[in-house]
Amino acid sequence: MNVRGQIINANCKACGASTTLDMTHRLSTYILNKNPPNKADIKAEERVKDRKQRQLERQKEVEQQKLEQDAIVWSCDTTPAAVEARRRQILGNHDRLSQKDTGEPQQYEIEVKDPNRPIGPLQKFWESNPDDDKILNEIKGLQDRMQWNDQKLMRAIFASLFPGGDIKKDFYKKTAVLYLFTQGNVKNQRLVLHFLELMITRQKELLKELNSILYGFWYDGVLDEEVIKKWVASPNKKVDRNMSQAMRTACKEFIEWLEDANSEEDDDPLFASKR
Repeated sequence: MNVRGQIINANCKACGASTTLDMTHRLSTYILNKNPPNKADIKAEERVKDRKQRQLERQKEVEQQKLEQDAIVWSCDTTPAAVEARRRQILGNHDRLSQKDTGEPQQYEIEVKDPNRPIGPLQKFWESNPDDDKILNEIKGLQDRMQWNDQKLMRAIFASLFPGGDIKKDFYKKTAVLYLFTQGNVKNQRLVLHFLELMITRQKELLKELNSILYGFWYDGVLDEEVIKKWVASPNKKVDRNMSQAMRTACKEFIEWLEDANSEEDDDPLFASKR
């Protein structure tokens, strides 16, 4: 039996089946009273719920914008392409004409003419508030067309999301994008930390914001706790040595807070005002 937060999971040792118990049962209440959730589990559940809520709000915002744009296009656009798109929408793409392969290559919204200057087109793409599926499809297509490795791709994404070291503006919208490329990917998480170091090396005034930045990345799932701790323990040899050490000293407060996740404090005193 495993108690995590307000959820009780029972595992059968005979067949290996895992079942969530009925939390309205009196026995479940008794078990929770005898095994109160620790602060780390509660904070983890809160982060997941908060992230899902923001993703849902973002999705609703995108859908609303699409509805408004479609209403304008439907009433104004009478080009053959628009007429054909409306016909397919009405028929549900199930008629034979819609299923016919046109042989045309897939059209992408992000148009990068110079592989060395992708920031502008990417910024324009982010401003359109694309949904997660569109982001993944467009970025995958861009990576294939530009023949970028993961490092070049992550550099372009990070630089376009935080141009000129602009960290605070729409921070959690930007972390939602980064999350798509770092969840479960330790390599990309390390790249995010590397690009963050380079940015702070160029703009030293961001050093005082490092605790809040790391907290935001951790809170939104962009960076895992273990990845952050390993980064702190291993100064980056590819940036200025003194600056690299200064960053690790500056985030000491956040690291101590992470290690003390079971503290009796109900709030996040260092970062509550940054959320």
